[in-house]
Amino acid sequence: MLSIRLKPELESKLRDLSKATDKPMVFFINKALEDRLEDFEDIYAAISVLEKTKPSDYISENDAWRELGV
Repeated sequence: MLSIRLKPELESKLRDLSKATDKPMVFFINKALEDRLEDFEDIYAAISVLEKTKPSDYISENDAWRELGV
């Protein structure tokens, strides 16, 4: 169980959407969190890789294209 405090304008939008679709507000909250959490997981995974990458691991754009055979 989690309790959150929403900005009044967000709560109003959420309530309107809930009424218009006849779905509970928690349905939309869960969906929004699922979608955004996946994005955040991807972002932080990428940041973690970048933090572990040494400058000597980088290659130039031209070298990258050459390695790709383009």
